[in-house]
Order: sequence, then structure tokens, then C-alpha cells
Amino acid sequence: MTTIHYDLTVDDLIHFNQLVAYKRLLMFMLVFWFVLEMTFLVQYISNNDLKAFLTSTGTEIIALGGLSLSLFYPRRMAIVGAFIIVFIAVALFLSTADPVPAKISSFLTLLPVMLIAGFGGLGINIFLAYFYQGKNGMTGLHELTVDPTGLLEKTDINETKHTWAAISRIDQTKDYILLFIGSPKAHLIPKRSFKTPNDAIQFFSEVSELKRQSST
Repeated sequence: MTTIHYDLTVDDLIHFNQLVAYKRLLMFMLVFWFVLEMTFLVQYISNNDLKAFLTSTGTEIIALGGLSLSLFYPRRMAIVGAFIIVFIAVALFLSTADPVPAKISSFLTLLPVMLIAGFGGLGINIFLAYFYQGKNGMTGLHELTVDPTGLLEKTDINETKHTWAAISRIDQTKDYILLFIGSPKAHLIPKRSFKTPNDAIQFFSEVSELKRQSST
């Protein structure tokens, strides 16, 4: 039997979303975008306006690509997004002979795309930070005990026990050990909680072996 103690922060939970939930979100967005584009393609072809379709598709690809990057690099993409917004605004107002109202209209048309591409991930992370702060038991100190019968997690306000049969997968990254309970949920254990890197390696080996033994 082994017992470990670790402290989960909001940043840890956001990082877990980057590891698991964001990938699912991106797949959903890609499928939704493809279906939408096929619908628009039929409409544009029927109206004989392929140029408008290509312009619309290019804009959506930029927005989706920027959002994908901002989910994993929110602060960097926010800086890039702010720079692009300023650059586009200056370029529009200095490089065209259109009247000012037309320039403003063009800028406002592009602004939602630039906001989504540059600040979408940061906005989602701010929402998650607010969401997780109100979830008692998710952040703060955790105690996890593992033995041949399963694992027991304790916090200040709850206690959860799972048999090894409930653990669908055990994985690790450079910074975390993950004990998955189904696909989107997991016990997230920061490796910084261990005294040495070797302790983290030993714990990962122990839980992997306990899971293997329970399956035989």
C-alpha cells in the first residue's frame, strides 16, 4: 500500500483540459466545420459564386487554425492576436483609398475572426479558471492511497474509491501521472509532488503493475 499527497491548482486542471478535452473539442469543431462547408458549397455553386465561397472558407480556416493554436498557447496567441489587430487596422486605414466608413466596415468584418483566432483560447481558460474555483474538492490538497484492491482519494470535503477495474488507462506526461476513469476523466497527479523524479517513476510503475495484476 502506498499513500501520496499532492496539491492540485487551477493551472493543473486547465493543463488537463489541454491534454484531453481540447483535443476532443478540436475534433468536434473540424467535423462541424466540414459539414457546414459542404452545405455552403452546394449553396454557392447553385448561386454560381465560387469566389465568395473560397473567401469565406479561407476566413474560417484562419479562425479555426488560430483558435486551435490559442487553446494550447493562449498567452502567446493573445499577444500575436493583439499585434495582428493593430497591424490590420493600420494597414486598412493607410493603404486603401476607400472612404473611412468603408474602412471601418471592413475592419469590423475582420474583427470577430481576429478575436476568435487570437483570444479564443485565453477566453476559454479564463472561464475554466472561474469554473474550477467554485468546484470544491477539485483543487487543493489531495491524498491518494493505492493497494491491490484499488485506489482511494481523499480531500477536505469528499472521499472517492475506485477498483482497478474502473481505471481504464494509466498514462504519464513530462509533468503528470494520469489514472483515467473512462475517457474524459482522470486522477491527475503532478510529478512535482514527489520528492525525486525517481519516486515518480516508481509510483507510475507500481500503479501500472497493480492495474496489470488486477486484469489477470
